[in-house]
Amino acid sequence: MKLLAGIDGGGSKTLALIANHQGIVIGRGSAGPSNPNLVGIKGSVQNIKSALMEAMGLSKLKRISIAVLGVAGSETQKKLVEELTRSLDFVDRVEVMNDSFICLAAGTLGKPGVVVVAGTGSITLALDDEGKVARAGGWGYLLEDEGSGFQLGREAVLETLRFLEGRAAYSKLVDAVLEKLEAKEVSDLLSSIYVCENPVLILASLAPLVVKLAEGGDSAAMRIVKKATEGLASCVASVISRSSFSSRPIPVVLSGGVFSGSSIFLKTFKLKLSKLVPDADARLLKLEPVVGALILAFKKAELLNDQILNNLLESYRNERRQPL
Repeated sequence: MKLLAGIDGGGSKTLALIANHQGIVIGRGSAGPSNPNLVGIKGSVQNIKSALMEAMGLSKLKRISIAVLGVAGSETQKKLVEELTRSLDFVDRVEVMNDSFICLAAGTLGKPGVVVVAGTGSITLALDDEGKVARAGGWGYLLEDEGSGFQLGREAVLETLRFLEGRAAYSKLVDAVLEKLEAKEVSDLLSSIYVCENPVLILASLAPLVVKLAEGGDSAAMRIVKKATEGLASCVASVISRSSFSSRPIPVVLSGGVFSGSSIFLKTFKLKLSKLVPDADARLLKLEPVVGALILAFKKAELLNDQILNNLLESYRNERRQPL
């Protein structure tokens, strides 16, 4: 008997869960980041292997029948599969997919639905009853990242620049941005963004300021939140209009720090979405995305059923309650 594995290859860390064929989670492993865009293919493979080996631990079973990996981006997916297949000689089959799919699976327990990820970047995906995928937004910061932390931060800086140029009224957001970026005038502000290693992360770091001030009633910050949530809600409406869902309501899984870190953003988004898609059921992702990867491993192995799913969830929760 072999094992099954789910892996969340994040930009800050890699998580792996191992389960037996009965759906009992028997191990968890972690390692450094495995997003190939950040650490390269070699670094990604090393950390994925480390996380899997740790998760297997003292198990007498030393082979994995299938491992599902969720990782950001698709540009390096083919190369990553090739290197993982070569390096993971104890894994029979490796499946690599966009990490949005494992978030969706964690939120719907493997059923069709919509996922909206809003972190530093953003993306909206639908997987319908026929297995068809529809996407909206998430084309990167140069094109469109609706509702992302980057967009919130960029809009905050633009609002500050307009004030400094005499084109916008004063708001508390201006002081918050200037203080965060240690700037006093336009030249300082521009230097803090352009003369740095990663402008995207600098701008995204301003998102918490925006939502905090919006919760406090700042009009400029609230305008930014409304614009961002309108954009995300329109993305959801778009993917649903291009998908086939037989049951109602349609689950819309919300993942990422922008949603989980702000009640005003979440409330405003749900309000916008209810007007555009009344039969959408928006809910925050409660389980770790790595659980979704493990669910998909069982689904691809054609082993997923109600009993297996119950075993997975119960053993996962028991595993989470264990002391570190």
